[in-house]
Amino acid sequence: MMPATRLAVVALATTACSDLPTDVDVQSVTLSETSLVLALGNTTALTATAIDANGQVVVDPDFRWSTNGPAIALVGQRTGVVAAVGAGATTIAVELDGQSAEAQISVTADLKSIESGAFHTCGTTALGRLACWGSNASGKLGTGTLFANRTPALVTGMTTQARDASAGGNFSCALDTGGSAYCWGSNSRGQLGIGSAGQPHASAVPVTGTLAFESITTGDHHACALTAAGEAYCWGGGGWGQLGVGPPATVCGPEPCELQPRRIDNITFEHIIAGFQHTCGVVVGGDAYCWGINVAGTLGDSTSQSSDTPVLVSGGHSFESIAAADDHTCAITVNGSAFCWGASQDGQLGDGTESLKRYPVRVLGGHVFTAISVGGTHSCGLTTIGEMFCWGRNIEGELGTGTRDNSTSPVPAGTPVRFVSVSAGATHTCGMSTTGDAYCWGWNITGQLGVGTGRDRLLPAMVAGQ
Repeated sequence: MMPATRLAVVALATTACSDLPTDVDVQSVTLSETSLVLALGNTTALTATAIDANGQVVVDPDFRWSTNGPAIALVGQRTGVVAAVGAGATTIAVELDGQSAEAQISVTADLKSIESGAFHTCGTTALGRLACWGSNASGKLGTGTLFANRTPALVTGMTTQARDASAGGNFSCALDTGGSAYCWGSNSRGQLGIGSAGQPHASAVPVTGTLAFESITTGDHHACALTAAGEAYCWGGGGWGQLGVGPPATVCGPEPCELQPRRIDNITFEHIIAGFQHTCGVVVGGDAYCWGINVAGTLGDSTSQSSDTPVLVSGGHSFESIAAADDHTCAITVNGSAFCWGASQDGQLGDGTESLKRYPVRVLGGHVFTAISVGGTHSCGLTTIGEMFCWGRNIEGELGTGTRDNSTSPVPAGTPVRFVSVSAGATHTCGMSTTGDAYCWGWNITGQLGVGTGRDRLLPAMVAGQ
């Protein structure tokens, strides 16, 4: 399963307000602005003016500020400083001696990238902030709370600009523009990479070490990242060998683990991707390697033997990129052909059958793909002209066809929208369009589509705040 200055957190004063002098008769309160549009993560200061019965401006008024939607915009009770923390619209009010005024606040997300997780989604904004939405189990949205969000919400804890995000099981990770890694959410298996396991973190925390990474990817309980030199490092749960480092050095609860990044020896990669309990990568020359659980043939080496070190994928194909999920894996060759392997109970291999394959099989349709992503039991790919094709399970609408019918071969999404990226989650799918808008579709029980409701969408729907 798979950039803009970061603003400091605004301190919101909570000091109790004193009463006005009894000889001041406030007749009206006005605001300098009554309608504002803010980008997620930005702040602004509202200015209020009070007029007394003599038509004079009240000196040193003790205004009381409040917000009608703290999940969208916060306001300093005494300062009037507004912080945009979630996509959507709300009202900021100011009151003095029974007189009040309001400002309508709209917060935009302006997403630049999007990544689907198990039951949540994350992305980066054009201003280099991080946003997540959906389920907030273990604090995996990174908002500093445990409340779920149905629209993009600001990730807290990072003071630098973000350029890459990855949504995993019950945790998420990201890179800043300098390549430093941050993670948040569950840490039951040490998947946050902070040198310890156990306590979850509802805000982003830095991964241990001084390594600079080019990309980062998250699985169910583990994460991996790649340096510019192609060195792969993994951390978190490794009970099935998904870290690729041999036997892990520590035990976290029920399984072995690594509490900080550990390098996979003797191999360099061009691309790496974490699945549920396995991981895969492509090396220079196009060979693909996988490691971890192999009960359903997810490693593609024609066996059922799990491995704690990388094993070569069968078939002799030269791959450009690779995608991993729960129990299956897909990859694109240098000429754009798609191959998949592993479980196929819902047709997620795209070869016209529902039969497990322990080696790569060609996806039907003859499409030339430029990107591919796999979810729980479905897969999606983009063609050279940005058409979205998906296959596999569709009970929750994750194929985006407008129906709930499964398909054992690629079917087009029911939209004229063209895409430049695709990310398949457990039971939903998202992508960025050629016009720079984010879309999601499929199951939406936890708000993972980011459209502001909990209703499933069988067709691509625009994420709120675009």
